[in-house]
Amino acid sequence: MMLSMLSATAIKDSHNVPSVVPSTDGNVLTSNGTDWVSEAPTGGASQLSDLSDVVSATNTDKFALMANGTTGYVGRALVEADISDLGTYAATDQTFYIGTTQVAINRASAALTIAGLTLTTPNIGTPSAGTLTNCTFPTLNQNTTGSAATLTTTRAIYGNNFDGSAALTQVIASTYGGTGNGFTKFTGPATAERTFTLPNANATLLYSGGALGTPSAGTLTSCTGLPAAAVVAGSLVAGMIAADHGTAATDQLVNVCYGTSATPPTASDTTEGTLYIQYTN
Repeated sequence: MMLSMLSATAIKDSHNVPSVVPSTDGNVLTSNGTDWVSEAPTGGASQLSDLSDVVSATNTDKFALMANGTTGYVGRALVEADISDLGTYAATDQTFYIGTTQVAINRASAALTIAGLTLTTPNIGTPSAGTLTNCTFPTLNQNTTGSAATLTTTRAIYGNNFDGSAALTQVIASTYGGTGNGFTKFTGPATAERTFTLPNANATLLYSGGALGTPSAGTLTSCTGLPAAAVVAGSLVAGMIAADHGTAATDQLVNVCYGTSATPPTASDTTEGTLYIQYTN
């Protein structure tokens, strides 16, 4: 014997739902104590005032339903006492501080200058205007354009003041190693450093065509006023005096000689010296 079990595919197929009209909008299933029937709902609240614990619920804009703690709920506007932590919230007429700058909560939208503010590792983006004071900048190694302004404080370069507005054109003074004269020029060493020693006193340098003529290779030419003591014996020329030949034996005589020879005669041991005059016919 085989039993077959059938299952319901709709509420109306259930054996205890004898009357169901699915097309009736808004119907609900209610129990009559024996079966479930479909019928329009009856009773219940259709608005807040229908609830038993709502004392008043006037439909007024911005009203809230508040429990009064005794009779039930009432609809009314909120008051400060309704919010237990209201003191932690700021009122629109209050102010607050950013740094040392007092700011109104209800201030209008506008530029605001902040004072007494210290930023730790800030990222200020790319400022387009303004003055950065007391700022620390990283090493600037990027390419840039433009020109530098003049120096705030003028600096002296080898005795000449410079502020960056123009190139220096002055002569370097001798106190800074210069010549002190814009028309003095030295030439000479070309391959290595050379040292020229000058006296530690005021002096006039010998120069070509000067009072000593043109000295060359240690030979003095066209010199006048040469002292007799500077003439070496054996190198007499016309107009010069021979050197002393020795000490006289008995008296102080000077031997005077004349001749055409370029060589003076031998001095006598009885004379102090010899004066030789060379002449030509």
